[in-house]
Amino acid sequence: INRAAETAGITTRQLHKLLSKYGIRKEEFKPAYTSSTKN
Repeated sequence: INRAAETAGITTRQLHKLLSKYGIRKEEFKPAYTSSTKN
């Protein structure tokens, strides 16, 4: 969130408001972590 807001030139608070306004969930944009096993 911090990087996205900084890139857009807005505060994190403004970004949260925009996400809420348009029904966007930040979780949808988080990288998916996969569990890896070491052999």
